[in-house]
Amino acid sequence: MEKEFRFEDNSFDVIRIVSALFIVLGHIETHLKAPVFAPVLYVQQRWVGLVCLFVISGYVIPASLERSKNNQEYLKKRVMRVYPALWGATLFSLIAIVVFGMAYSHLKVQGIDIMTWLLGQLTFFQFYTPSSIEAYGVGNPNGSLWTISMEIQIYILIMLLYGWLKRRNKKEWLILMGGGGIACNVIFSWMKPYLPSMVFKLINVTFIPYLYIYLIGMFAYTFRQELMPKLSRLFWPVLMAYIAWSFANGVFFNFNAGHYVNIVSGVFICLLTLSGGYYFGKHRIKYDFSYSVYLYHMIVINVLTIVGINENAQSIVLTYVFTMLLSCLSVFEIEKQGKKLFEKVLRLK
Repeated sequence: MEKEFRFEDNSFDVIRIVSALFIVLGHIETHLKAPVFAPVLYVQQRWVGLVCLFVISGYVIPASLERSKNNQEYLKKRVMRVYPALWGATLFSLIAIVVFGMAYSHLKVQGIDIMTWLLGQLTFFQFYTPSSIEAYGVGNPNGSLWTISMEIQIYILIMLLYGWLKRRNKKEWLILMGGGGIACNVIFSWMKPYLPSMVFKLINVTFIPYLYIYLIGMFAYTFRQELMPKLSRLFWPVLMAYIAWSFANGVFFNFNAGHYVNIVSGVFICLLTLSGGYYFGKHRIKYDFSYSVYLYHMIVINVLTIVGINENAQSIVLTYVFTMLLSCLSVFEIEKQGKKLFEKVLRLK
């Protein structure tokens, strides 16, 4: 007898933390030029962590909406998820700029730029870096946070449109994913030479180029009872197909249509993330370190860049050690205290 499908019996917690750690590894290789073990780097470049995180968001956020009594409760949960940890990381970014940028490397930062940067970090303009701060570290105190504003857009989009989306049939969903989401991604990549640089950068921090990833997640959630048991059984065939595609594309095709990752690989990664989430069964982690790892790793990488610890194995070890220490501090103390403060402000208690 086939086991009854249960939404919560998944391994997405594990996939999230692995994906976050792969993102860290990619930034170590890019910014610190560290000698990452070639087979590990090969896997990291094909298991694109952000795609995994985006499709999981597309799958689980509609569940959060449906479990909420109303939109106000849903938005409060989203605020509590994002901002206490983000504000804590922003404080550490500011300390790093002052100590390692201004004091250690004598970086000249204008006061108005600090205030503007702080306002952006604490709200939803995390992608903006004033000119005098661009000289710090790798060019941005916490460059990976450009996705925060996009996640907020997705939260609002799901709140406004998911009630309509879940009433669509499968054919309509496929049109939305293909004719809407995938088309937006591919067309955006083609338009890069023709768009002003600023326009391209601004569109890049919206949900538009990544819409197909979120739509795949939402589609899977909408038809989860029927779809996910079947998809979980296809994990190994899909994985073998993706390995074959990656090898053939690297050797023969060099197909690169699509923004951020070629569209075929992007779809494969989405399917593998969703199928793997249920194929490996229920493996939940009590504390979610993936978000805090994502928040803090570029702070560490910037500091290591400034003090000149790079291009060696030591920089890899130090990045992971200090990122995990800060992540634990965030999860067990900063977020805990921050949520208490936000609860009082939002009158959740």
